[in-house]
Amino acid sequence: MAQIVTATKNRSRGITRLQGTFTTHTDGVVTATAIGSAFGRVVAVEYDPVSGTAGATTVDTGADISLSNNSGAAFLTLTNAGVNAVRVRPTCIPVTAAGAAVTPGAGYNGTMDVYVAGPIKLAVAQGGSGKVGVVTVIVDEGDANDL
Repeated sequence: MAQIVTATKNRSRGITRLQGTFTTHTDGVVTATAIGSAFGRVVAVEYDPVSGTAGATTVDTGADISLSNNSGAAFLTLTNAGVNAVRVRPTCIPVTAAGAAVTPGAGYNGTMDVYVAGPIKLAVAQGGSGKVGVVTVIVDEGDANDL
């Protein structure tokens, strides 16, 4: 008996903005928690230690903010992010099958875009007790075939 699989195409959502507001536990930690799902290239990550929230206290200076994909592998870690707002475009260093970094060459600067497929998780360490912050991830889910 033959099985039939019908391919379907999901329409992209264009630019997707996922935002997670966190409050640290008394031990200063936020365990890895999904802030949403996206499928595409990460074009920006913004971190705001208080985001103007009334009565909120600034995240501690030594706070480490980590974003990971559905496999649990971190695609961005902001070490000692703490009290300063940050906007970055994450990239990664490609590796060979053996795990060695690919050497930059002519026309290649040594980094690649970060792509995600599924839930994006936020984790915080050393953030202080009951501190509030906001992390926004902007993903380009655009597809040339959607035009």
